Amino acid sequence: MGEHEASLDQRVRPAPREGSDRLLRAVDELRALEREKRLQEASSATLHELERRVEEKARAVFRLAQQEGDAGSSAHGGRTGGSET
Repeated sequence: MGEHEASLDQRVRPAPREGSDRLLRAVDELRALEREKRLQEASSATLHELERRVEEKARAVFRLAQQEGDAGSSAHGGRTGGSET
């Protein structure tokens, strides 16, 4: 591998890590919201607001996971296995 190829590889590699980090942060945020929700009284306004936020964050997690999957597939020239939904 030439010097140019090595430097290009080093510039390209961080992108998947950044996407993965975003996904993990979103999962951590979802976990924190779910824990907070469990502490609320049934049928309280706070519980309903947290339920809405949990659903919104869960949708964001799925979007990020899909983007990560798409980025990984693109990096490898297409899907390499698994099931498509």
